[in-house]
Amino acid sequence: MLSYSEHDNAQAVEICLSGRVSTEEFDRVAKKLEAFIARHGRVRILEKIKDFEGMDAAALWHDVQFSFRHLK
Repeated sequence: MLSYSEHDNAQAVEICLSGRVSTEEFDRVAKKLEAFIARHGRVRILEKIKDFEGMDAAALWHDVQFSFRHLK
């Protein structure tokens, strides 16, 4: 499961992971994060991990692609 919250004043987002992350969840959060990056440019990301059990293989691949697009 993923939860996502934005903090515009700090140009930061908070993402909490727990349990297993599905491809649909990852894509939903990635879309929101892409929009936040488009609005603010460079942003900060805080990722909290609680009892993480893994993610779908497709979600992992989407994560790699997302990371390479935004790696600077």
